[in-house]
Amino acid sequence: MDSYPAIAFGIDLHLTPTAEGGRSAPLLNLADKTWVYRPNWGLPSMTPLDQNGALVFAFSRDRVGPGERTHAVIVTLFPEMVDQWNCSD
Repeated sequence: MDSYPAIAFGIDLHLTPTAEGGRSAPLLNLADKTWVYRPNWGLPSMTPLDQNGALVFAFSRDRVGPGERTHAVIVTLFPEMVDQWNCSD
């Protein structure tokens, strides 16, 4: 198996409420479903068009409903993005 550089960040994640265009079903933190959810995010230097998705490795709660907040761990989607993430504060 090849190895690639990666960076993981611990973040505070806020799901958009359903009434504001967010999802209608909760996210479930299941052991066999890691890496499934990819929230939109951006580094402070990015413009909205530069925003990307990052895979969520884990949530701090078992169930996260629309409009709720949780802690999450996200990781780089592509190895070539690691340098951009290294520049963030």
